[in-house]
Amino acid sequence: MIKIDKRLLKEKGGKTYYNNIEFTGITYSSMLKPGLSNSVEYGCIEEEFIDGFKTGVCTKYYPEQRICMRYTRDNAIESRFIGRFETYYINGQICELGEFENNNLHGKYECFYEDGSPFIRAYFNKDSFNGTGTSFYRNGAICEDGVISDVVSFTRALELRLYFGKTPTQIEGHLQTYGIPYADHWLNELMYSRSGYDFCFNSLNNVRGNYKSLSVDGKIIVHIKDLIKETFDINGKRLMVGAFNEHGQEHGQVIKYSYGNLDQIESFLNGTLHGLFLKCNYNGLIKLKGEYYSGSKMGKWTTYYENGLLESEKVYLDSTQYLYTDYYNNQKIKREGKVANGLNEGLYREFHENGSLHVEITYQNGGIVDEVIKYFYDNGNKKGIYNYENGELEGFSFIYYDNGNVKTKRHYSKGKRAGLFEHYYESGALKIKGNFTIGVYDINDDFVFYNEQGFIIEKPEELSYFDQIFNDLE
Repeated sequence: MIKIDKRLLKEKGGKTYYNNIEFTGITYSSMLKPGLSNSVEYGCIEEEFIDGFKTGVCTKYYPEQRICMRYTRDNAIESRFIGRFETYYINGQICELGEFENNNLHGKYECFYEDGSPFIRAYFNKDSFNGTGTSFYRNGAICEDGVISDVVSFTRALELRLYFGKTPTQIEGHLQTYGIPYADHWLNELMYSRSGYDFCFNSLNNVRGNYKSLSVDGKIIVHIKDLIKETFDINGKRLMVGAFNEHGQEHGQVIKYSYGNLDQIESFLNGTLHGLFLKCNYNGLIKLKGEYYSGSKMGKWTTYYENGLLESEKVYLDSTQYLYTDYYNNQKIKREGKVANGLNEGLYREFHENGSLHVEITYQNGGIVDEVIKYFYDNGNKKGIYNYENGELEGFSFIYYDNGNVKTKRHYSKGKRAGLFEHYYESGALKIKGNFTIGVYDINDDFVFYNEQGFIIEKPEELSYFDQIFNDLE
């Protein structure tokens, strides 16, 4: 076949011509990479034509005509490939060998390092979505061995390498090798957090078939057998053991560990949370315990302090509402109430640590329905009285010292301070008196300040203390 520069050809009516004759032969064209001042040639590509049509057969070369890859492209979809392919490193060493059929890899596939040592040996079943294989570190130690569960992803990654002219050990970005994990720096921690196009035989949540992955020194990292999956850290301590169904979904209990201690137990039914859920503190004591039913929390859920004492209880009535009770470390009730559709509903109560009532409020659809709400000190004396109308502060509200004397008296209109404001010394003597304009909280000239003997004094220059007074228990 003749070989000519592709720029000498012309296309017409879907065919390619040379000197007005349907072209049969091979074309070549440069592959250019943009440079600072001009484009830089980094190789060329040859394409085969017969009777004016592309056959799809392509050969790419590194500079100085060193072969890079040979493949046959699907003319209907340019990024898809058919038949045999082979790729090479720039030193001439074969890199990848295999065959495409029905848009996926088929049969024997091999990949090598630059020195010719094996990287991956695999076999893909025809018209199937899985295969089997073994990958190796550069020192010859096994990296992965077992079922390749996702032939489609493996194939698409290979197609990317062919399309962009990459070899598996070319690094772009954060360990991105267009589909094959670069075993030279496949550190343990990275085996749990692969990113970009980096490929592994089994995705982290896939357990179809038996499989294992190992560190470069031979320690098990992931082990899958008979639908049971285990993972381990760099020191050989178990991180997770879980049961799965034949579709790769969690099915049964999945148990997780942290530094060798129990961290969490989850229960699943065909991929949906169902049954016992348990979360532990760093010290191994239970932190959270409850049950799921078809993905929703149901029944009693409890949380615990680090010392193992009860911290809170929630009782789920259904997926939208629950009753709750929080506890102090001394196990006296801290607060209790009900939530429906994410909003407070019904009676809500808060308590002091000695068990005495702090406040009691009734809600409806998240809004306050009480006309009067009373707060109390832990000695039982009243702390505040707030008047409501249609869920908003309205009229006079009072704040008290713990000796029972009025501390602050203020007036509200539709939830905003408006009108009279009075603040008192603990002895009961008037300290400040004035009127607020509705919605305006700045101190105005209408405010009068008194000493404890009842004499008028000048307005203090430093008002931060009074800012606290004006906003106390807002």
